[in-house]
Amino acid sequence: MDLLEKRITSDWIEVREKLNSPVRMKAYLKLEDMKLAHLPDDLRGSTLGGVVEFKKRLAGSVFNFLTRLTYTTPNQTEILGAEADIRVLLFLLCIQTQFATGQIKPAKEAEGPLAGSNSKNRPTVEELVAEVKARVSGNPELAKNPHVKNIFMEIQLYQKEFAQFAALSPQIPDDRAPTFFMNYKKRLEGILDNVHGHFRDIQLAEDAEMRKEFQRQEEEHFVVPELVKLISAQAQELTKVRSSIFHALQEGYQIRNLLLKLVERREPVLVLLDDELKLLDTRQDPASTGHPASVKFARALAVVLEGNKKG
Repeated sequence: MDLLEKRITSDWIEVREKLNSPVRMKAYLKLEDMKLAHLPDDLRGSTLGGVVEFKKRLAGSVFNFLTRLTYTTPNQTEILGAEADIRVLLFLLCIQTQFATGQIKPAKEAEGPLAGSNSKNRPTVEELVAEVKARVSGNPELAKNPHVKNIFMEIQLYQKEFAQFAALSPQIPDDRAPTFFMNYKKRLEGILDNVHGHFRDIQLAEDAEMRKEFQRQEEEHFVVPELVKLISAQAQELTKVRSSIFHALQEGYQIRNLLLKLVERREPVLVLLDDELKLLDTRQDPASTGHPASVKFARALAVVLEGNKKG
């Protein structure tokens, strides 16, 4: 085994061991926050192919630089600039791995207004009772729900109170009428408030279940065991390129020729990225156009990177 092969093997062992630990990977790569500062915006700007589009663009800049060496002689600053882009890609692959294994979950969406929170849009009692009865008819188990039971009990109480009010009101003297009407109005409104409160609790429980299910589905988009293998293969290919760059600089001669040989690594990297895009496409609605799963992944990564920056 020659020196280059030994270096590639050694470097890959280091990267592979840290591929599931962003903190260790960042320290190993000696990545500065300044180098990552624009990453969230760049990821969000990849609106067509998402995370794969971004990785293709960054990897493309590395291989385009290497291809140009056919006509030019690079200086050390240019070479290290390409190597720095590879470090960014490796760090991104590290965070992707944590998503794909379920260790990092996408941030929850803002929940918005609570169900039934706008009293101006409250349904009438008749509409509310009809809605509850329709739900019970569609799901008989709902009849056991304490809130449903309380709604029907409150409605019975409301009907009883209203019947008493209708029977007594003609007999009330004029001087007592205001107090009588005010007391009954207060009691009836209190009952109605209880009815609407129980109905709102039913809606809130449904909202919570719907949001929980939606979040679970969102998380499932990112937990992809097959993706872990693809990410590892991408990281291995990029590590080969990075190790070869350092080897060329260390050798100090025929640098240009050594770097030109790395152009042949372009195709394997692009194939792996295309495979990733195809895999992510299977995680989205078959009727959807474009690559929304990959775009969603890019946005989730941007949120994590912003969180790391704040921390």
